[in-house]
Amino acid sequence: FRKEGKDRDTTLLSAPEELPDVVVTAKDQQIEALRKVAQDLTNIKDRATLRRRILEVLAHAVQAEFGYYFVPDKDGGFRGLAQFGQVKEVSVSRSILDHALKAGQAVMTEDASSDERFRGRQSVMLRNIHSVLCVPIGRTDGARGLLYYGRDLVKRPFTEHEMRLASLMGDMATLTLEGALVQETQQELLMTTAKALVRALEWKRPQMKGHCERVSALSLSIAQAMGLSDIECRRVQLGALLHDIGRLVASEDTLGGGPMDAEAAHVFMGEQLLAKIPELADLAPAITFHHERSDGSGFPRKAQGAKIPVMGRIVALANELDHRVTEGGANGDGMLLKDALLQLGQAAGKEFDTEAVKALFVAYRRGGLHGVLYTTPAEGEAAP
Repeated sequence: FRKEGKDRDTTLLSAPEELPDVVVTAKDQQIEALRKVAQDLTNIKDRATLRRRILEVLAHAVQAEFGYYFVPDKDGGFRGLAQFGQVKEVSVSRSILDHALKAGQAVMTEDASSDERFRGRQSVMLRNIHSVLCVPIGRTDGARGLLYYGRDLVKRPFTEHEMRLASLMGDMATLTLEGALVQETQQELLMTTAKALVRALEWKRPQMKGHCERVSALSLSIAQAMGLSDIECRRVQLGALLHDIGRLVASEDTLGGGPMDAEAAHVFMGEQLLAKIPELADLAPAITFHHERSDGSGFPRKAQGAKIPVMGRIVALANELDHRVTEGGANGDGMLLKDALLQLGQAAGKEFDTEAVKALFVAYRRGGLHGVLYTTPAEGEAAP
C-alpha cells in the first residue's frame, strides 16, 4: 500500500512527499486477521452465527481451501455444524479429528499420507488426505468443537507458523463462544422467570390465558420479518411476553378512576415491576408503549412517531392484532384473521408503524403466524 506523508513530523528530518512502497507480508495479513476476529466476534452473541464466522475468518487467515466446524456427538463420532469453501465431497480424516480432540491442542500435518501419526489410517488412504490443520475450540461441553481445514499439498502445505496462529485464534474463539453460552443460559433463565410471571397473571385473570404468549410469538414473527438481529428478536419476544405484567397488581381503583385509569395503571405498575428486576429493565419499551399509537392517539403518554421505540411499535401492533382476533368484531367474539389484517393495513402510517405492518404481512405470507392465531393461509384465506 502507499501512504501519504502530509501528517508526518518534519521538524528533525525532511522527507519526501510520498513514502516508498511497503510490502505487506503474510504475517502482516495474519496479524490483521487476529485483530479482525477479535473485533468481529465480540459483536456476535448468537452461537450458530459465531461458529460460522469463526470458521470463515480462520479459513481466510490460513488460506485454507475448505473447512468444517465439527462437534463430537453422543455416539463417539462427529457432527458438522458449518462448512467453508466449495467441497465436492467430504474430505475429512476421523483419525486426525480424534487426535486433536484427545490432545486438546492444534494438530498440523504437511502430508497425512506420510505422517507417521496418520499414515496407513483408512480415512487418510481412502480420502486421499494430505495437508490438514485441526484446531480444538472450547473448554466446556457446551462450546467444544473442532475446526478442520484442508489445503492442496501440491500448492503449499500448512506450516508451523499457521498452526500457532490458528491456535491463538482458537483460544480467542473459545472465550467468545463460552461467553455466548453464558448469555444464552441467562436468556433461558430470564425466559423462565417471565413465563412464571405470566402464569401468575393468568391465574389471577383466567380470561387472559394465552394472550401474552400469542403477543410474544406475533412480535417475534414481526421482528424477524423486519430483519432485526437475533439478539434484538429475542429481546422483543421476551418484552412482549411481559407487556401486560402490570395487570398483576393494577386495578380500576389504582389511580382512583374508572376503566381507562385502570388501563393506564397497568402500564405504570408494569414499569415499576420490571424496574425491580435489573436483568429485565431494558425490556421496558414493551410495557411503556404497547398502547401508544404512531399518530399520538394512544395512552397513557400520547407518545407518537419516532418517540416510540421499535420494540414498542412491534408489541403495540401484535397486541392489537390479538385483541381483534380474539375479542373484536360486532359481537365481541373475535374477527377473522384476514379481516383484522385488512383493518391494520388501513391503519398503517396512522395508528401503527408502516414498517411494522409491512413486516406483519410478510410474516403472514411466510406462514409465520401459523399456530399463533386461529387460522392460516392454508385454510383458504388469501393474504390481504
